[in-house]
Amino acid sequence: MNDKGHLEMPLPFRSRPNLPNNHKLAVKRLYHLKKRLDGNAKYKEHYVQFIEEMLKSGHAELVHVHEIPKPGEVYYIPHHGVYHSKKPDKLRVVFDCSASDQGQSLNDHLLSGPDLTNDLFEIIRLHPVAVMCDVEKCFTSSILSLKTKTM
Repeated sequence: MNDKGHLEMPLPFRSRPNLPNNHKLAVKRLYHLKKRLDGNAKYKEHYVQFIEEMLKSGHAELVHVHEIPKPGEVYYIPHHGVYHSKKPDKLRVVFDCSASDQGQSLNDHLLSGPDLTNDLFEIIRLHPVAVMCDVEKCFTSSILSLKTKTM
């Protein structure tokens, strides 16, 4: 427990990685985010609200760097916001831990939990339904990954 009463846990690394300095990637992604914020007032309002709530709740904190960090001690996680088509006024900010720089991403070094997604073919086999759409177009990525698993 930290001093604010929140439970803090370290990232579940396979082993402590020496990640590359991805500052250039993060700045590039931040530049694209800034362009979108400047061009869309609603998006900017929702994004600012999200960041303020993260800071207020203690889920994030401002970091003041007084010295240049040593290699492997800092890794920037790019983020961007997305809207769900059914919730146009609810911005969800996505932290992109799979953003790769110099062939490495944060996700490459983390232990993964169990695969909780259901196997699409198993669902269809157990619950036959009449499908009135092109399933391959709807679930392209799922079908591709399922084909890879079965080969």
